[in-house]
Amino acid sequence: MCSRFKAARKAKAARRRAGLFIAVSDAPMNWADAKAWSETCGGRLPLIGGSDILRLHDRPPSGTPIEGFGAKGAIWPAGLPSGYCWTGTVCADIPGNSWIVFGSGGYVDVAHVSQCIQCRAACVP
Repeated sequence: MCSRFKAARKAKAARRRAGLFIAVSDAPMNWADAKAWSETCGGRLPLIGGSDILRLHDRPPSGTPIEGFGAKGAIWPAGLPSGYCWTGTVCADIPGNSWIVFGSGGYVDVAHVSQCIQCRAACVP
């Protein structure tokens, strides 16, 4: 095994332990494709506040952790994709909608799962 491959594997394992992204898609896709893509990469879509379901009126307050991104309302780590990314957290009271995050920091909203609306997949361990 070449040393460059070993280093890449070691870095990937360190990112998994730290809870950082495994990968971020280059192209936008709908929610179902983003979920499948993340699973293909060996992970899953990030959750908001550790929950796979949130109601709209329970919009996450500032400081709520968003896996891979940091906390809502905080300055997120450098190098995150600009634009929107899907999460694995669905909206309980609006069928067919999932929560999305804006990759430049702190913003969350909901979007219909069949729309691409420039949302990419972010894969966390």
